[in-house]
Amino acid sequence: MTPSRWTRSVLAGVALVTVGCSASPANPGTHAPVRAVNAAAASAVASISCRATTARATKPLLADFRPVAVVRCYQKARGIDGRGLWRFNVKQRADHGLGKFIAALRRPSVKTPPNVMCHLPWVTVSVRRTVQIATRAELAAGCDPQWKDVIKLESQRGSALLNLSAGGPAFSPRPARLRICIYQDRTHSFLRGGFISQAAESKLLGDIQGGRTSTRCGRPHTTYAVLLAVSPGSRGGQIAEAELGGCGRILRPDNQVGTVSRAGLAIIAQAGRP
Repeated sequence: MTPSRWTRSVLAGVALVTVGCSASPANPGTHAPVRAVNAAAASAVASISCRATTARATKPLLADFRPVAVVRCYQKARGIDGRGLWRFNVKQRADHGLGKFIAALRRPSVKTPPNVMCHLPWVTVSVRRTVQIATRAELAAGCDPQWKDVIKLESQRGSALLNLSAGGPAFSPRPARLRICIYQDRTHSFLRGGFISQAAESKLLGDIQGGRTSTRCGRPHTTYAVLLAVSPGSRGGQIAEAELGGCGRILRPDNQVGTVSRAGLAIIAQAGRP
């Protein structure tokens, strides 16, 4: 599960804010904080869109302003059994204990240190599913939902970022394992992926060592693969990308373009197959 991402809070019916609270006592005004939200305030809170909490405040609070509630929205990711990973918008409301929060809004603006937030008695108002982050198949394979066809894009642009490889090991040091993710070229959508046997992997590491004399290719390809070096205790590693078909080009981790042998392309294509 990914960490929740804070957005700004919104004062019901008034302004948009994001502040940190000091530990010192504060008086929000001459009236005590409201302990309960009446029906009209509850209706106002319900009508506030999470999009409203992303705006920036442009004016200070009026001296006689008395908030009845503060609304915040944040996003979180959560898995749904059999349906992959989804992003949710969570809307919460606080309608009492607002003293330090409002006092902080009335002070001059300062840059708030990281991870300083106002601790309010939040109550969840709604949890709304928005977009799918990863399908069940992508999660099982450990592959990102989309990965651009970098070789094709950069070669079409005539990019100077692509350099020719004289050949030799593509990954250095040799990775403990290779995760292979295969994508459709036109939509960049995930098709299948996963690990192959270690015997096939050892052969593949030898089959992707070919060099090239040109970064360009006049033959089309419909799929491509991302090869991810996986090492114990490491969250990331070296990445290579190979076109499946075309000229068998591979963009190596050092940003040089080499060649995958036909045998190597056949091994890559077996990733994720029964």
